[in-house]
Order: sequence, then C-alpha cells, then structure tokens
Amino acid sequence: MQVIRGGRMVNAASQRVMVEFNFAALHDGQPCFDEVHQEMRSLGFILDTFVSPPRHPATGELMSTDLIYFKQFSGSADR
Repeated sequence: MQVIRGGRMVNAASQRVMVEFNFAALHDGQPCFDEVHQEMRSLGFILDTFVSPPRHPATGELMSTDLIYFKQFSGSADR
C-alpha cells in the first residue's frame, strides 16, 4: 500500500497500472485484496483483469497474480 500511496503523482498520470498481489499473506501487515482494490478505485482505476494467476498444485488455491487496472478518462469516447 505504501508504494501505491507513494506513487500518487505517477498514478495520476497513468492510464494503466499493474499491481503484483499475493493472496497468501507473506508479510506482517500485508493488505488484503479488498484494501488494495479500494485504494486503486480511490485513485480512479477500474480492475481490468488478472494475469496468469498461479494456483497451489495440491489445493488449486490462487497464490498470487498481477492485477491490471485501467483509468477511464472523461472526454472523448474513443479513448
């Protein structure tokens, strides 16, 4: 979350952002998906897709993914 919050100026000028996310907590204080998603939404981004999420070989549980967010710009409809 610190990286997302610290990059507000870069994110403001970006149309797409890729966020690496681990579903299993690897660090103390690691934000859950909802926290990351809500932060990205507060910056004007909409979740577009997950990129190749690997699954645990024994359980099939999602382990991590790259989240692709995009920003809809107001104005021209052909953007």
